[in-house]
Amino acid sequence: MIKLPLPAIPVAACMFAVHLLAADFWQTKPFTEWNDKDVQKLLQSSPWARPITVAMSGGPGAANAGGLDGFSGLGAHKSIHPGDAAAPGAGSVVLIVRWQSAKPVREAVIKARFGNEAGTSAEARKALEEPVDHYIISICGLPSTAFGGNAEEFRQQMLAQGMLVIKGKDPIKPVDFTTEDTGHSAQGMFVFPKTDPITEDDKEVEFIVKIRDTSIRQKFHVKEMLYNGKLDL
Repeated sequence: MIKLPLPAIPVAACMFAVHLLAADFWQTKPFTEWNDKDVQKLLQSSPWARPITVAMSGGPGAANAGGLDGFSGLGAHKSIHPGDAAAPGAGSVVLIVRWQSAKPVREAVIKARFGNEAGTSAEARKALEEPVDHYIISICGLPSTAFGGNAEEFRQQMLAQGMLVIKGKDPIKPVDFTTEDTGHSAQGMFVFPKTDPITEDDKEVEFIVKIRDTSIRQKFHVKEMLYNGKLDL
């Protein structure tokens, strides 16, 4: 099992009210000066984190029918991108697909956890200095029952179903998968190798996974994912 060099993500970071701000604050001020809205935006609706609306089926019994405990297949799903005013309607839920390995995301998590001590805490500094040798993508906001059943069997299914797709290249498959359950919602974390690193020339990378009967697909524009002038995933 690969150890993820990340502190626990505060529950507040998985809330789904998307606040859209115009300025790219992550390019203009250090993370120690980010406010709560800055942190929320970076973790929920930024080049490294994309909300996606997932349709829900009738009720709790859906899991027994093969669905993701209330989720139907995405079919006519739509992604919400910065600038969209639409909010999830009745019978749907918003998930966040996020690059947990990206430095700005890790800094936002540290800021959310340590607050005003983010720049002075030895524990925070240690967490940020730990090397991240893999791409780590999380899906935040899943039903707490999403990972029910045999844990190892489900893990193997996620390793088989998850992938990063880049035009002109072979899909990148995950080498590990872990879960975290907050009691109200759950998140899954996919760990991908950097054997063939993603570059700006790749232009676009799509994360794809099928959980139970629900297909989740989210595209990211590589050239938008620059931090301090460098691609940071």
